[in-house]
Amino acid sequence: MDEGTNALDIIHGKVYRLKLGFIPVKCRSQRDILEGKQIKDALNSEDAWFKSSLDYSSMSQRTGISFLCKKLNEIIVRQIKNSLPLLRSKITSLLFQKEKELKLLKV
Repeated sequence: MDEGTNALDIIHGKVYRLKLGFIPVKCRSQRDILEGKQIKDALNSEDAWFKSSLDYSSMSQRTGISFLCKKLNEIIVRQIKNSLPLLRSKITSLLFQKEKELKLLKV
């Protein structure tokens, strides 16, 4: 997002609905990249921009690349935890099957 951007209707799901919602971010501008602005400085600038914005300050705790990383990490950990029992079951079943085959070969 840039200065003057108002995406509140999108963020609140009034334009497009997303199951997990939107997380607004403000990436480095082309000028920032050309001027060599460091990523750490860009993250601090993004945080300050959301906190000082009239439109986004009320939701500044749920904005930015850092928050997006945190949410994505939570999603992938949850997905892994949900997938592990099925994977463990399949592995155990295959192991039992292969042990059975191995016993038949030793005869």
